[in-house]
Formats: sequence, C-alpha cells, structure tokens
Amino acid sequence: MKKVLRMTLVLIMALVANVAMAQKVVTFTAGTDKGNNENATDPDTVSKKGITIITTTGAFNAKQFRFAKGATSTIASSEGAITKIVFTCTANNTAKYGPGNIETKDGSYAYENKVGTWTGNAGTVTFTTSNNQVRATKIEVTIAPNSDFVATPVISGDAIFAETTTVTITAGEGTTIKYTINGDDPTDDRGEVLNYTAPFTINQTTTVQAVAYKGGKASEVATKTFLKKALNGEGTMEKPYNVEDVIALQKAGVAPAKNVYVAGIVSQPAEAISQYNDISFYISDDGNTGNEIMAYNSKYFKEANYTDMKQVPVKGDKVVLCGKIIEYNNIVELGRGNYLVSLNGKTEGEAQEDTLTFTASEALAALAADKQPQGVCYITGTICEEVDTTGLAQFGNLTYKISDDGTAANSLIVFRSKSFDGAKYTKDFYLKKGDQVKILGQLINYVKEGTTEKTPEVQANSKLISVNGHTTGVNHVTIDKMNANAPMYNLAGQRVSKNYKGVVIQNGKKFFNK
Repeated sequence: MKKVLRMTLVLIMALVANVAMAQKVVTFTAGTDKGNNENATDPDTVSKKGITIITTTGAFNAKQFRFAKGATSTIASSEGAITKIVFTCTANNTAKYGPGNIETKDGSYAYENKVGTWTGNAGTVTFTTSNNQVRATKIEVTIAPNSDFVATPVISGDAIFAETTTVTITAGEGTTIKYTINGDDPTDDRGEVLNYTAPFTINQTTTVQAVAYKGGKASEVATKTFLKKALNGEGTMEKPYNVEDVIALQKAGVAPAKNVYVAGIVSQPAEAISQYNDISFYISDDGNTGNEIMAYNSKYFKEANYTDMKQVPVKGDKVVLCGKIIEYNNIVELGRGNYLVSLNGKTEGEAQEDTLTFTASEALAALAADKQPQGVCYITGTICEEVDTTGLAQFGNLTYKISDDGTAANSLIVFRSKSFDGAKYTKDFYLKKGDQVKILGQLINYVKEGTTEKTPEVQANSKLISVNGHTTGVNHVTIDKMNANAPMYNLAGQRVSKNYKGVVIQNGKKFFNK
C-alpha cells in the first residue's frame, strides 16, 4: 500500500513539474520595470526575459504603465507563444484608465473591474487604446516555452520616403526568411515569394510581409508598409504638414508616433467651448468640408484653456496646430491635447499685440457702458485689498481687487485668477496687497442667478502677465509673516546678512531681497 501511495505521489509531483515547465509567467511591475518616458507623449518600450512591450504613445517610466488614448501597442515574445496576458489597472472597466479601454483583434479579451485578461496563442499580440488612456500597475505575460517556437521577424526601414528606401529584415539565429512585396502570402509558395539574403531597395509604395522558418516550423507573418510620397511638409513648426499629408500618412499606417505640426484652414468651426475649456473643429487644405481632419479637444495657445468664444478660430481662419495624428471611428484627427500654434499667421505674442489694454478705472467705465471688448484684453492696476487665497490650496487661484491708485475706491474684482501662462499659484508664490499687476482676461458684468444686479469683474481663469514689472515669478516670491530675525542664506547655502541683495532663503522660504 505504501509503495502505491509513494508512486502516486511521484506521478503527481512529475505532473506539476511538467505543467510548471510548460508555462512561464513574466511579470512587469510599474516603477520597477521601467521604460524611458514619464509622460505619455512619445513611443516607449520596456523589455524583460524575452518579452517586449512597445507602444506608439505611452509612458513606462511612471507610477503606472501608461498607454495613451489612440495608441497602438504590441507585446511580443522571443522565447515562446504568448498564451495569456493580465492587465491590473487603476480604474474599473471602461472608466478612464480602466481595462475596458483595451481593444484587440488577436485572441480573446475580457475584463472585470480593474483586471483585463487576454487569452490565445501568438508570438505577438497587438492592441489599441482608442477610447481612453489605460494605466496598469502590473502586466503579467504567460508564455509556453517551446523549442519549436520561431520568433516573428522584424522589418525596418524609412516608413516614408521621397525616392527610394532600403528595407532590412532580421530574425532569430539559424532561421531563413521569406518575404513578399506584392501582397502575396509569404507562407504560400504558389505566390511570388522571395528568399531574403540581404537588405533591398524599393522605389514605390510597398507593403512588405515576411516569415521566418527554422526546423520546418514557421513564425507569425510580419507586415510593414512603406509610403512613397513627396510630402508638402515635414511636420515641424517651420515646415508643417498640410491636411493632405496627414490623411495620407494615417491611411498608409505610417503616421509619426509623436506630436507634429499641421497647417490648415478651418472648414467646420467649433460651436461651443467644452466643460474642459477646449474645442473640437475641422480643418482642410482649402477650407471646404471635403478631405478634412478633426482637431479633437483642442487647446488654445501654449496649451492654455479657451475662456471665450471670441478666441475660437472661425471658418476660413488659417491655423497651425500641434498634436498627434490618430484615427478614431474612421475619422483622421489630431488627438486630445493638440493645441493652437498660430492663427492667421500670428503666434500668441503677435496675436496679442493687437489686444486692447485698460486701466482698472477704464475697465470699470467700459463695463458700466456695456462697451467692454468681446474678447480678452489686458488690465493693469494695483492690488488694493488683502488677497483672497481661499482657492489657493485646491485650485491654485487667487481673487483680489485692483484700482489705479491702490486705494479701495473705484476697484475692480479679479475673480479666481491664475499665475503666469495660466499656471497655478502656490504657497511659495502668490500676490499681495500693493503689488502692481498686468493681467490678460475677459471683462464681464456678472449677474448672480435670481438677481438683476451687475458686478463688474475680470472673469475666472485670467492669467498674470507681469507683477511689479517682472514677467516671471523668480523675482517676486511672497513669504508668510514669520520670524523676521531668522538667519538668511544664499542659494549656495552660505549665511548672509540682511543687506545681501539677491535671492535668499529665510524661514524655509525663497524670496528676492532688495
């Protein structure tokens, strides 16, 4: 009896060992297994134990593995077929950052709460994040190590070329490579299948397909399209793409994975500013509605918020935008986060040269007569009362009053204003009574719901242009009233006297000592 039990135990242990050897799990942990990017704006790659994760737009050097909205990503194995991938995300289901935003045509994919699971059998798994960004704290890849496994070959070369480009195909050691350039299946010898021996040159738009063989076993087929096109631009600020370029690049599958500059004419203007202070509109090369692309959730100059419809480009306006080319529901677009670079040939600074400037009293007079400008304008004045910092900690804004002479009489409210370039104020830099400021904002007569009384003010989200003659916060740092006799130190850490001129640190705060 004991002999039978012993043999049974041995068989069970052998079975468990075989199963363990047949499966291998490679776990990627965010913050430990790192790529290059901290922000999801460019391509990124992370590799570990024969598994490589690549995304066209993402960040693998952050607290999570971030796959940007509109990104195409691949998980590839060089050691065996991938049979399972588990994504542990930071949000549930189809919520932003959740696993329900992953789509794939390979294998089978399902999700529940924060976990998404792919199952199948492939050397490479491709997926997209079309609807929202996905953030995963952990990615577990299960592979079935197999001595017969042949890794998918890699096809490289300039995806866009004007005259010719050289194509190189690489595969694992000891493999032979076959390829086609006419659309035929490289695994079917009845087609025009070529043996790869060295890099070759192409001079027309071509889709290259390749397969690697070893010991009678075949890899998956690799595919890459090369587009021959004399583009009208280069995607730079100096030489932006036009709309024709963008459509051709995206449809050929060779659009750059990074932000590019695109010039066009507004063909369908935005009808409103969204709750997120951005707009969506269409542009084309001729201003007509054919052959156009969408600027989705587009921001104002320098990625600032739109605050007034008068800022919004109208039909016929010539614009240059910066953003990433994507395609969503068969619509080619510049994805979320694109922004305005120039409007009718003017950049932000040039566009603002024509902006009206008011003193506080002039602004009040214009509002009293309902003759305030419809767009943004400059307003100058001196802060005449203590600054309201209620919104500082949570929202980074300040509310204060300004007048021409610094007295409370004839003062104008500046409501929930932001710092330079629309940035948030911080506890280390904010304004105080007596500061002379210049701001850029929208003048309005605010009417509280249920009343008819008008309150003249500068609308929320105005931004600081200068304070006491300075155009940055470096020379103007406000410190709380603390120990005035505390020792001062310069930026080198040396103790200095109160007569020292320049940036100093006292009570743990940095400020400019005059």
